[in-house]
Amino acid sequence: MLTSKYVYHSRHSHDSLQPNRTRPDIKRTSETRRLEDLPETDIRQKHPRPRFVGESFEQNLKLVDAVGEIAKRKGVTTAQLAIAWVVRQGAIPIPGSTKMERVLMNSKPIALSNEEMAELGEAMKANPVVGERYGGAHEALLNG
Repeated sequence: MLTSKYVYHSRHSHDSLQPNRTRPDIKRTSETRRLEDLPETDIRQKHPRPRFVGESFEQNLKLVDAVGEIAKRKGVTTAQLAIAWVVRQGAIPIPGSTKMERVLMNSKPIALSNEEMAELGEAMKANPVVGERYGGAHEALLNG
């Protein structure tokens, strides 16, 4: 069964992608170490979600770091590894970004071995995700 936990969805038009646009103020999730590091205009700063504040954020960064180490050894980005994991779950990921080059990079197929899947599973067991995805009424709508 496919659940929304595996799928990222955005209603933005592909026309909003800017092939050579540079936005140094926008950081990827794997690059963000503190919520305060994000620009005030970032939606994650304006409307922080429970997983991205306080102790929950600190705990969840441990999983990001563990996945990042596996990605580094494999020679791919953290995002590419996460997307490959989603594919191995039987889902169809839809990578999104404001930068065309990042969409193209994250759309490249990355194969994961059974050993790598097991290592990712161990990383998830050792570093469980803490906090609701959206919180409040939005959380209730997520799964049903």
